[in-house]
Amino acid sequence: MKCKLYLDFDGVVNAVEPQHSEIETFSIPIENSRFLKNPSLITYSPNVINTLDRLREQYNMELIWLTTWNDRSDILLTSPYLKGLDGGRVITPMLNEEAKNKAEWTQWKADAIIADQTAEPAPYIWVDDNAHQHHSQTVDHHTRHITKLFVTPQSRWGLTNDDLNQIEAFLQTASLNH
Repeated sequence: MKCKLYLDFDGVVNAVEPQHSEIETFSIPIENSRFLKNPSLITYSPNVINTLDRLREQYNMELIWLTTWNDRSDILLTSPYLKGLDGGRVITPMLNEEAKNKAEWTQWKADAIIADQTAEPAPYIWVDDNAHQHHSQTVDHHTRHITKLFVTPQSRWGLTNDDLNQIEAFLQTASLNH
């Protein structure tokens, strides 16, 4: 059974101080976005990109973007610069533009996972630096019969080797059980 990877971008792939030996930076033009700066500066580790791409291929994992970069599918513009993480399904954020806090701002992500898992249940991994602290219990409750992993990187660092190892260990176990 295919595993789904619900992936945030800022604070996960794009981080201020990635904890890897190789770090790259680029600036990407973003036009007409309600939420992104133009241009946006991206700092990332090629190791994170290469590892996630390897795991996607090795375990036939579906990439599903859950990020405000989805506002106009701008997330899909990043893959040539990242040299990976091509494609993936883009879930358009239903943002509460009057949100007063992170819980309200990220509610759409929890709603999207619950709706997607209700429509097509499958083992999944949710990687997000902010939303888990507000919504993991709700998502866990609504998907209680589904094998899952929540990974919460430190926003400043993004995904670390420990996080990537945790994801791979989960995929090894999930693939054996299905």
